[in-house]
Amino acid sequence: MKVSDPGYVYELEDGMHLIFMKKENSELVHIGTTNEEVIEVLINRLEYLQIKLPCEENGWAVSKLKDALDWLRRRTKKRVEQGIEGNTELNHK
Repeated sequence: MKVSDPGYVYELEDGMHLIFMKKENSELVHIGTTNEEVIEVLINRLEYLQIKLPCEENGWAVSKLKDALDWLRRRTKKRVEQGIEGNTELNHK
């Protein structure tokens, strides 16, 4: 993995790119995915692999990814309630 734009753009080993949504001053710079969406993909993939060839490690990984997803959703809910979700300016103070 190579970091092209820290926090936003990553070049994977096969040359594909993983691009996250980027905002500056609350304005969208470029579209992309979110942490939550990537974690949901990983959960889905590991659950699929767990059906094909179950193992303890996959089970633990799914559990921890679900925990991470829950914490990120709590963070979003809290920020929405505070009226600061999507406001990048507050994150730099």
